[in-house]
Amino acid sequence: MTDKKHSGLGIASFVLSIAAIVLVLIFFITANFVDIYVFENITEENIPTEAVVLGLIYLLLIFDLFVALILGFVGLFSKDKKITFSIAGLALSVFISIFLVVMTIIGSSL
Repeated sequence: MTDKKHSGLGIASFVLSIAAIVLVLIFFITANFVDIYVFENITEENIPTEAVVLGLIYLLLIFDLFVALILGFVGLFSKDKKITFSIAGLALSVFISIFLVVMTIIGSSL
């Protein structure tokens, strides 16, 4: 009987989920340092650099979570591989996705 190896897709999903946690922290720390007046005075001619950076971090975070979810889901169906990292990556990705949706709803209602 041979030992099963961990799924490469599962490991990638887990690493991307950890990266998503780091991106969430970077996003909230960056958003905390940006003054509120920056977002109140946005016009089509005047888009502050801070708003662009926050938008790019958010888009990178969404893309990261999407890839982590897909890799974790595909890693669950790997034959002859351990699925521990797939489950962990998928669970973290789902948790972070739900967290972002809740924070977006709360933020938009303020």
